[in-house]
Amino acid sequence: MNWPAETRAFVPIALISAVALGAFPSAVPQWLQVTLLALGVVILGLPHGALDPAIAGRAGLVKSSASLWAFNAGYTGVVLGVIALWWIAPVLSLVLFLAVSAWHFAGDWRDTLPSWAQGIGGAGLLLMPIIFHTQEVADIFVMLSGPGGAVVAETLSQLGWWVPLAMLFVAGFALIQRQWSSAMELTALVLIGIFAPPLVFFIIYFCSLHSPRHLREHFQRADASEHKRLWRMLIVYTLATLLLIIPMLWLWSSVSLSESIVRLVFVGLAAVTVPHMMLMVYAESKTSNTQC
Repeated sequence: MNWPAETRAFVPIALISAVALGAFPSAVPQWLQVTLLALGVVILGLPHGALDPAIAGRAGLVKSSASLWAFNAGYTGVVLGVIALWWIAPVLSLVLFLAVSAWHFAGDWRDTLPSWAQGIGGAGLLLMPIIFHTQEVADIFVMLSGPGGAVVAETLSQLGWWVPLAMLFVAGFALIQRQWSSAMELTALVLIGIFAPPLVFFIIYFCSLHSPRHLREHFQRADASEHKRLWRMLIVYTLATLLLIIPMLWLWSSVSLSESIVRLVFVGLAAVTVPHMMLMVYAESKTSNTQC
């Protein structure tokens, strides 16, 4: 079977991790989870949004140096706006971030599954850790949004076994449609959702499936002659994002380093996900208009 490279990496990692963590649930201490989270997001997470200027170029938003500066300024403005909203209304920001993330992650199956199945996959992968590790997720949500975060986790956990059953239903549908890789990905997500701690679940999914898929698709759409330019763009914008986000640590100087990193990762991801999604929606609308 000609599975995508990221599927061939993700499925074995997920299955091995599910078995290992099922047998040894405390094998990955909290400090190691946080360290791996930070490294994984910096090395594989941020770069998957660092090519947004290339998407903007293909969508006609960037045609000159002046328009590139305008795009960067607008993008940065949205990032800062998201951070400000999180500071002002943390619980609302958390709920919006979960909704936007579900929509964004659903795109991992846009080429293989219908929209309803994509939606279940995107929402389900976010809900799986909440269903099976409610207290751990509640603790993370409290770090991000205060006591109201625990209420969000407890409320969503009431969905219970309907979530994994819906995920497995979509996996079965994918099998019927002969979308073997999607079926295996969804099944693997259910397994690690049950057995892996929430941060480990996120690391495995985000760094071995979602980000590599996004990067692979970017480079496949570009001519080989553009690959060097894309690599330069990836490095420059990843470093620029770090320079923009890392100063956020001073906002949480009163809490532990571990908690500060968790906040930095997820609030930072929220801040860059929103303009990324706005750009993707615009770019897809331009593509649709061109095709009509």
